[in-house]
Amino acid sequence: MPSLQTAYGGLTEWETEMLVLIARRLSGAEIMERLVAAESMIRAQVSRVLVKPGLRGRTQAAVFAYEARLVRPNGR
Repeated sequence: MPSLQTAYGGLTEWETEMLVLIARRLSGAEIMERLVAAESMIRAQVSRVLVKPGLRGRTQAAVFAYEARLVRPNGR
């Protein structure tokens, strides 16, 4: 069974959680509030979430999350 990092483009568990929040269309401020982290850290981590699996933006991240079955069309 592949590890979580292997299964989701090399993302850590925390980055995978961020990917789910991005796919749910949360803003940077909303992600910051949910994960209790500084805005600069969230911005840097969102960039990593996009770069590691080779995604070009939030839309591709959402598609990636849906295809990986991390989120469902109803947002859960």
